[in-house]
Amino acid sequence: MINIAQIGIGRWGKNLLRNHYQIGSLKLACDLDQNNIDTALQQYPDLKITKNVDDVLNNPDIDAVVIATPASTHFALGKKVLEAGKHVYIEKPIVLRQQDLQDLMNLAAAKNKILMEGHLLLYHGAVNRMRQAIQDGLIGEVQQVYCRRTGLGAIRFESNVLWDLGTHDISVVYYLLDEHPAVISAQAAQFYPQKTAEVVFTAIKFASGKIAHIHNSWLDPHKDRKAIAVGTQGMLIMDELAADGKVKFVKKRVAYDPAKKFEHERYAYIDEGAEVLDYSEVEPLREECLHFLQCCETGAIPRSGGANSLRVLKTLLAAQQSLERDGVPIKYPQ
Repeated sequence: MINIAQIGIGRWGKNLLRNHYQIGSLKLACDLDQNNIDTALQQYPDLKITKNVDDVLNNPDIDAVVIATPASTHFALGKKVLEAGKHVYIEKPIVLRQQDLQDLMNLAAAKNKILMEGHLLLYHGAVNRMRQAIQDGLIGEVQQVYCRRTGLGAIRFESNVLWDLGTHDISVVYYLLDEHPAVISAQAAQFYPQKTAEVVFTAIKFASGKIAHIHNSWLDPHKDRKAIAVGTQGMLIMDELAADGKVKFVKKRVAYDPAKKFEHERYAYIDEGAEVLDYSEVEPLREECLHFLQCCETGAIPRSGGANSLRVLKTLLAAQQSLERDGVPIKYPQ
């Protein structure tokens, strides 16, 4: 078993802590906030906790480190962990600068260690069922993908809604299509004084002609967690919150017959109902934690490893550049 230490056990970190504790991999936790420490000890009285990061880095019994701290600290901590000769999992966003990510990737390769980013949805059964349906050709050639991740709050003060919520959707789009984008544009709106945009619309164009559109908002009446793929032979809807089946194959499509005399006769709109696509329900975070441990043990490339992180980060940076220039399209940097 890989021995894990975790740095940061607060907001999202407490969920990672729970999973690694239940798996039996967690040996040490580290946090500066006494409230976080007290809460953790109430739930896990036998948990070893320190306030000193060096206790993690210098512990020879620790094989890998989970980092769930504010994004601004990710690079420095991740670098120290890799330099100490340990595998590292960093919650999203992995870093905020492309060069920092490249440095971490190079260091991980030099040390022969795993570098993995927390992209929860890549381990969600519904997302994987949707991806399998696309790969099986169920909806024919994919034409477009669009995502909505919205709700009321919680407003962040360190980064805008694109970096908070949009990161999930960008990773899902690329996981479903497995293509590099060509052009990215984004529009944002900010209504409150915290200097982070609460609403962002992101558009991604691919060289193949496919398009993707992402709507992220902290100011929405509906909590929405959807991804929709439209293809030549049907459509897929993935709704994380649906109670009647999270993945649906919608048998709607456009049939075009160029042999028809009149243009309006050449188009037929076909609706043959819908069906739920079943899959095994497991906690995505548990799957993600187990995947990290397995990669550490076997040396396998993580599903959300450095290459995936680089594509997502380059997209985030291009979208940020676009929204700062009032929606000017930005070419994806090769």
